[in-house]
Amino acid sequence: MKNSIVICGDSFNVGIGCRDLANEPYGALLSKHLDKSVINLAKGSSTNLSIYLQAKYAVDELSDKADLVIVSPTSYNRVEWFPFDYTP
Repeated sequence: MKNSIVICGDSFNVGIGCRDLANEPYGALLSKHLDKSVINLAKGSSTNLSIYLQAKYAVDELSDKADLVIVSPTSYNRVEWFPFDYTP
């Protein structure tokens, strides 16, 4: 049964800077207002590629649980860095 909100994004979406991470970030407030659980995939220092991968995971793996996915992009100048010898 779908009864969750998924949050994808950077440190703002995690709630960095909030004193009470269980009750102050907007995801926690929204989930209480809508009476839904929150699945927060956001992490600090995320690039837009990382946020895209969070959203892709939410759609691919959590679509049976989530009825709302919130994706918040970060600054355009945050970039991924890979070593010169990196091969995917």
